[in-house]
Order: sequence, then C-alpha cells, then structure tokens
Amino acid sequence: MCGIYSLIVLTSVTAAKRVEKAANDYFLHCSTMRTPKTLSNHGCSYSVKVKSENLRQTFSIAEKMGLKIYGVFNELKEAGKINYVKVDMK
Repeated sequence: MCGIYSLIVLTSVTAAKRVEKAANDYFLHCSTMRTPKTLSNHGCSYSVKVKSENLRQTFSIAEKMGLKIYGVFNELKEAGKINYVKVDMK
C-alpha cells in the first residue's frame, strides 16, 4: 500500500533542510515539516515530505549525508483522516 506522499523522519530542522536542498538540486521536489506527533517518539523532530515515487532517491541522499534517520512512513488518506504506515527501506 503506497500513498501519494512519504515522510523521512530526521533529527532536526537543520538535517531536514539539508536533505530538502540536496533533493531539490536533483529536481526531487520535497518540503520540510514538523513530524506529526503520532510519529514523533523521539521528542521534537522534523521530516522531509516527498512524493512516494521519489522516496528511494531522497532516502539515499539522506543516507549518503550520514544523517540519523528515525523512520520512513507512507502517508495514507482514508475517509478524510491521515494515517501513516511504516516503510522498511532495506
């Protein structure tokens, strides 16, 4: 099951902005946002929101930067409610 968007959860706004800039340099449009509270079990964190079709490439950019990635989730909208499903990137 795959939604239109995916979130890559990172440690800080600085890390998320670095990934956003690098991904946008490769024409992989994404944006930085606060991680939804339902996904943020590490306190305050930020995520990069990217189209699901660009998830692997954007995840690879974050990995190559050596950033701590807390998790990856697909965003699913069902009956007007947003749900998140964990994605295994291995």
